[in-house]
Amino acid sequence: LTYGPIKLQSEYIRTNFEGTKLTAPIGNFDNDIKAWYINATWMLTGESYADSYKGGVFGRIKPKNNMAMGKDGWGAWEVGVRYSKFDASDFKNMLTNIYTAEADSWTAGLKWIMTPNARMMLNYIHTDFDTPVLVNGKRSDQENAMVMRAQYDF
Repeated sequence: LTYGPIKLQSEYIRTNFEGTKLTAPIGNFDNDIKAWYINATWMLTGESYADSYKGGVFGRIKPKNNMAMGKDGWGAWEVGVRYSKFDASDFKNMLTNIYTAEADSWTAGLKWIMTPNARMMLNYIHTDFDTPVLVNGKRSDQENAMVMRAQYDF
């Protein structure tokens, strides 16, 4: 859903696994994994998301003023937030104590679209796990991450 420089997006995924567990306790299983997210973004520089949809296909954001050295253009800037959920609780009886069955995550992001072909993204992600996970010999029920990506496409 887009309205000018604002965009709301969401997805829901459910998959089913059926089979026979060959380790103790042995038996048949019929388990689901569900995952979903909701995302809100805003083009601070005023570009319209709807302008990027042509013939039912999402293209690229075209900055109103491409970034160019020695000129006034600064490209396009976008901020966004996302909440996501992973739920594999049907598998709790099959997991060992180093795995978690559920996770909730919050993401805050900043994107700089210099030209239609070049962009940089920075995300901060906070994740809470329903049970502590084992990472590098330490147990933790949460994780914080900072992720940066630069992209140029042809």
